[in-house]
Amino acid sequence: MQYFCPGIIFIMIIRTFGFKKFAEKYTVIISCVISYLFVSLVGTANDLLFHIKALRKPLVVSGISMLVSLILGILLSLVFKSETFKKMTLKCFHKTLYDDIWQDVFDFKNGTNLKVYMRDKTYYVVGHYKYNEEKGDDSWMALSAYGMFDKANNKPVGLSYVDNENVIITLRMRDIEHIEVF
Repeated sequence: MQYFCPGIIFIMIIRTFGFKKFAEKYTVIISCVISYLFVSLVGTANDLLFHIKALRKPLVVSGISMLVSLILGILLSLVFKSETFKKMTLKCFHKTLYDDIWQDVFDFKNGTNLKVYMRDKTYYVVGHYKYNEEKGDDSWMALSAYGMFDKANNKPVGLSYVDNENVIITLRMRDIEHIEVF
């Protein structure tokens, strides 16, 4: 357990707060490697700095390794999510760490409004981005406080819910022609 738990805790923290997609098929191997590194780090730190006999017991080392993985996972997630880190990766590598375009385009903190043009329809949908689900050809996007407008004259088509955040529409991604973000 000591060579699995610290790594899986670290990966789950990074996945939850940092990157949603994280080499899923190698999770077990990566968690074992990370766990080994944390256990070794705790043992080495004890041998070089602390010289505490209790820190030589596997159960204690495992507990401290899990605590270190939790703290380090949270800290790294905060660094990865920071605007400074995003700007640095863009400047140095001309790309971000995300493999999902929506994380680069949408402002999840302040909200994003979208104008979604539907393929082969005479209307477009304006709404507030709520959620999206990536599943290949069966991907969806949800908008709240939405309204439908005629493409030709920009007049409302049907009922408009632009003042009601509780009303949500889902749109299939393959039916979308293009999206304007504002």
